[in-house]
Amino acid sequence: MSPFLRIPLGLALAAAGLLVAVLVDDDAGWELAVVAALLVPGVYLLVSPSIPLLQRPPAADRQRPPLVIGPVVRGRWEALNSPTSKVPSHGTHAFAQTYAVDLLAEGDLRRPGPALSRPEDFGSFGTPVCSPVAGTVVRARDGRRDHRNRRGLLGFALFLPESMLRSVAGMDRVLGNHVIVRATDEETGALPAWGRRGAGSPHVLVAHLQRGSVTVRPGDQVGLGDPLGRCGNSGNTTQPHVHVQAMDGPDPRRATGVAFHVDGASGVAELPANGVTGDF
Repeated sequence: MSPFLRIPLGLALAAAGLLVAVLVDDDAGWELAVVAALLVPGVYLLVSPSIPLLQRPPAADRQRPPLVIGPVVRGRWEALNSPTSKVPSHGTHAFAQTYAVDLLAEGDLRRPGPALSRPEDFGSFGTPVCSPVAGTVVRARDGRRDHRNRRGLLGFALFLPESMLRSVAGMDRVLGNHVIVRATDEETGALPAWGRRGAGSPHVLVAHLQRGSVTVRPGDQVGLGDPLGRCGNSGNTTQPHVHVQAMDGPDPRRATGVAFHVDGASGVAELPANGVTGDF
């Protein structure tokens, strides 16, 4: 959320909560609930910009060669919020998104349609998503609905408050249906430690999967290219796409992001820049 919106909104909510606490009779049974409903999100909006700084990747990791992973989708996909264009790619280090990328099927980004169209109207929706690494599934979530798209001024007006509420509600609301795989070397069974905590193997997260499509559970062993689910529109999304990121641990709330390249149809390459289509 833009600071021009976040700061005034945070101040307004926090001030309203304090006013209720001061002016309303202490015997009012509803006072505490109202104060909490106003004060908690207000304070969160004011302090949240400092939280992602704790998840900034250490300097040693920023100088390392990128991790090489396989493609999560096949065919021609367009990049959005790409680390090739800027870092952090999504404007924040929160949830280890420093080097994350969003992938949309070619043509979806500029596809015409109403502000609240159905996700089925897009070519990305329902496309198979596969594991970009061999390893062990450490987290798998399913059951979040695939909501309608949020496009144009009306869609954006709806998405802003939704995005704020999802951020407050927690990681699962932001990521939607998702899978996290701990990467291992198929020959040695391990990869070098990454990150300030020496977390062991890098982990790869794919998010916003279609409800009911996740095919794996924690503890499952997966190979490179094994199916994980299908592209959906769950979580904090405006239209169907696959969110991909690498990180140094299994919990996006505590991990730091890891840079990665993709070994796709044209060999190992950096991710496409924003608005550029790549062959995977």
